[in-house]
Amino acid sequence: MRVTLIGILTPSGSRNQSRELAREADEVLMLTKENLSGFVSERMLLDGTGPGNEDPRAVARAVATRYAETWLSAATDDETSTLRDSRPRIPTPLDGDLMRTVEGELGVSLRQQESLRRLVRTAFWERVSQESGDPTPGPR
Repeated sequence: MRVTLIGILTPSGSRNQSRELAREADEVLMLTKENLSGFVSERMLLDGTGPGNEDPRAVARAVATRYAETWLSAATDDETSTLRDSRPRIPTPLDGDLMRTVEGELGVSLRQQESLRRLVRTAFWERVSQESGDPTPGPR
C-alpha cells in the first residue's frame, strides 16, 4: 500500500499538515490556488471582504429568516406546535439543515463561528415567533 498526503498551501505559501503525518506518507502533494481555481470559487470571507462586500451577519440573518418562512409554509400545524414546544432548542435535523443552508449562501463553514450560529438561530426563532404572534422573539 502506498499513501499520498494531499494538502492545500495556505495563502502565505506555507503547509498546514502534521509533520509526523507527512513523514509517514510515501508522497506529499501540495495544491495551490491555481490548481483549485477551476473547481472552487471565492464567495465571501467572514470579514465581509468577499465579492460584493456583503455583510456576512446580514446575509446569515436574511437566509435564516427565508429558511424559517419556507419551513413554516410547508409544516403542518402539529409540526409547528412541536417546534414551538421545543423552544429554545431547534430539533437536530432541522438545525443541521438550517446551518447547511446558511453555509451554502455564505460559502463558509459556521462550525467555528459561534456568534454567527447564535445569530442564525435567533433569526429563525424571530420569524417563527412572528408567525405565531409570540411576543417574545428569539430563544427563551
